[in-house]
Amino acid sequence: MQSQNETNIFGRISNIIMELSKIGDIESSYSTLSSLINSMVKTEEEYFFAEKESTLSEIFNHNYSRDIYDLIKWGYSQGDISMFPEGEGSIIILPISKGPKVLFVYAAYVKLQEFSNEFMMFLRIIAFLMGSLYENLLLYNEILDKNAIIEKNKNFLDTLINGSIDSIIVYDKSMNIYFKNSSYDSISDNSLLLEKLHDINIATIDSNKRQIVELEQDGKFYSIESLPIYFEQESFALCFIRDISGTKELEKLKQLDKMKMEFLSMMSHELRTPLSAVKAYSETIITAFEDMDRDTTLAFLTTILTEANHLEKLLNDLLDFSKLELKTLKLEPSVFDIVELINDIVNSSEQAATASKVTVSFEKSKEHIKVNLDKSRVRQAVNNILQNAIKFCDREKESSFAKISLDDTPSSVEIKVEDNGIGINEKYYSKVFEKFFKVDSSLTYQVQGTGIGLSMAKEFVEMHGGSICIEKSTEGIGTTFKINLPKGVL
Repeated sequence: MQSQNETNIFGRISNIIMELSKIGDIESSYSTLSSLINSMVKTEEEYFFAEKESTLSEIFNHNYSRDIYDLIKWGYSQGDISMFPEGEGSIIILPISKGPKVLFVYAAYVKLQEFSNEFMMFLRIIAFLMGSLYENLLLYNEILDKNAIIEKNKNFLDTLINGSIDSIIVYDKSMNIYFKNSSYDSISDNSLLLEKLHDINIATIDSNKRQIVELEQDGKFYSIESLPIYFEQESFALCFIRDISGTKELEKLKQLDKMKMEFLSMMSHELRTPLSAVKAYSETIITAFEDMDRDTTLAFLTTILTEANHLEKLLNDLLDFSKLELKTLKLEPSVFDIVELINDIVNSSEQAATASKVTVSFEKSKEHIKVNLDKSRVRQAVNNILQNAIKFCDREKESSFAKISLDDTPSSVEIKVEDNGIGINEKYYSKVFEKFFKVDSSLTYQVQGTGIGLSMAKEFVEMHGGSICIEKSTEGIGTTFKINLPKGVL
């Protein structure tokens, strides 16, 4: 059976272990150590020293004597429990260590000079257990500090990523979203855009190459960049989506301003040419009228009339263009024979066609086709398309032609204007009907024109409820425009 003394020893050890188990942080370890020491012997003064920047310092900034400091420094270097007589009592030096490393030193002044073996045993037990516990607390604090730094950096990165105007998405190779930032919400409902993102990112992972794409979707422009990345030996696609509609709109406005300036410059030239001719011929008639024969005078007056008609047409086009822009142009439908109208258009284009060495022909399915439309606006639309075919003929070819064909159904008519001119690149199909647009080539800048003919033709056709498009075109071969118009109520 255990003796009473052994029972007391085991009870005290259990009490020490229980008290130490309650320690939850570095700060409470000091107070618990003080409490355990004072449960065995009353201390008059206490000190806690630890190394800080290669210097021993009192943790709680208590005042201490030089003698105390020297004893603690000696005890720190020895790493073992020491007792030093001091006046009527003793100074206890208790290094708390883990292996060879001293974590901190506890020192206390007590009014005792002799200590039992049992007391020394308890001090060693406390020092051993406290050393292991204190080291774990230090490691725990270090982990907490690192986690705090990691969390701080993570929050900083989250702020940066979520503050980005770009939508940032990471896809795995199965096209599951591995990560997305808050800006992704702005495109999450755009199913068509997400489908295109899916295809782009599959291409990134499959090819292991960066993809950069610009696309237009629902009136908005997006710049998409997809990069292949690797994480834990798995392939991912890091995708950046930026809404560049504002930039594109600015570019379009700048381009529109440029085209307007070119339009004004070209219009000035177009107006100056007939005005110069009218002025020159008029001045000649005035100054040399008595010396001119009838045929010469008639030729001069005919030229003046021709140039005046051209000038009138330019001014009328400008007026109509202005009305279209202001949405004030109204249709004035009437019943007329569209076959007869196109014959008139072909005949009136003879002079321009001859000058450009273009043969103009007209094929129709019937001799007469009645329609109830605005005759003037239909004439302008068809004439603008025909004049475009004549102006952009291919001068390097031996022969050039522009052919108008007319067909009808019970409710509509179809007009085609085919030529063997310079042709149009497919990427410009939708742009040729835009105001002031010109294909960027040397020939288009050699040919004079206002740049509004095709856009006006499109407006006139669509005002009737019809449609106009490029049916086919190949650069160097030619172009076919197709117009569909309802016949109207007859």
